[in-house]
Amino acid sequence: NGSIDYQYGTNAGAEIKNQYLIQDQVQYSFNNNAKIDDYGYMKTSFQHNSFGAYSKQLFGMIGYGRDWIKTDKFQLTSQFAPGVRQMKTLGANSLQTNNGAIQFSTLIVWNITKSISISETVDYTLGKPTNYLKSTTQITNTIMDNIALSLNYAYQNWATIPAGQTAHTNTNTAISLVYNFSS
Repeated sequence: NGSIDYQYGTNAGAEIKNQYLIQDQVQYSFNNNAKIDDYGYMKTSFQHNSFGAYSKQLFGMIGYGRDWIKTDKFQLTSQFAPGVRQMKTLGANSLQTNNGAIQFSTLIVWNITKSISISETVDYTLGKPTNYLKSTTQITNTIMDNIALSLNYAYQNWATIPAGQTAHTNTNTAISLVYNFSS
């Protein structure tokens, strides 16, 4: 499962948002049960944010995941993974840190109809130099087989921020046209 997410914004001609996230996850099912699945996974992600507390985060992890509930209408999944994280701060006195980290993730999906779904993804990462929380709520309306319209709200919070930064929290609302490469 791979994804690329890019967001850019201006206000009165000035750049106010420039961020992207590239991530990929491969997994191996231990029991291959369609309703409840236990699996091992390997995930990598790279996030760049020109206006966030940390300009770059690179994360690699190997962990365990479980689909607690997986029906046509509802899905509840959780994941746990230790890994390594590299972070870089913004500014002229930019610092880079390399540390171990642990990530906990939860995904909830409710398929309201065949074409409309609501999902909530929460990722919490513990590690130095800061703990990081990202929560994304998304409403998706499938227009055609592989094309959908998505409205999402993302909340990011860093427990500690580098000197010179003022915002622990970053929020974002986006409307996106989504193309799904898998059929």
